[in-house]
Amino acid sequence: MNKALLAVLMILILGACSVGYYIPISSDKVTTEDRYAIIRTDSLLIAVRPYYYPDTGNSYSSRFFSIYLQVRNNSSQNRVLSPGSFSILADGRQFDYIPLQLILSSTQSSLFLDQGNWFAEPSLFPDTTDPYEKEREHALELINNYFSFGDLIPGGRKEGFLFYNRDLQNKRQITIDVFGTPVSFGYSK
Repeated sequence: MNKALLAVLMILILGACSVGYYIPISSDKVTTEDRYAIIRTDSLLIAVRPYYYPDTGNSYSSRFFSIYLQVRNNSSQNRVLSPGSFSILADGRQFDYIPLQLILSSTQSSLFLDQGNWFAEPSLFPDTTDPYEKEREHALELINNYFSFGDLIPGGRKEGFLFYNRDLQNKRQITIDVFGTPVSFGYSK
């Protein structure tokens, strides 16, 4: 009896610890590959998927919901990528991406608040390392990995992350509006 109970308990624990992820739902305008939703228009090839921002001590993945996207211009003319092109709909509520400046300012605010004990006694051997060095590295990394809107030249590709309200992390299904094409994702464990 104890062995059976232990086996059931282990299965429940392992099931609870399994990693969940979003799976794209195919439609007439959307194909799927490697958990990416792929949309083809007359001039653009777009691949998108919800994806955790790599956590290198920056806590972005716990504070925001993120998607990763790639957009390639297959035409012979410049295409404009509009900031309103990637809204998310979940449970009837629309979520727009959070601009890079707001993410960086929230990081700066949390850094200021986490400075430690302001009333501690001065040390005889003060720490000479720059306390902001890692934060600057994380900020530069974020700037380099953030998706940039604007002109996309012929044959060019833009890729990067967009961040949204973390309330989306609890949704079982989301729909990303990609240039007017609804792309649905279902959460799977």
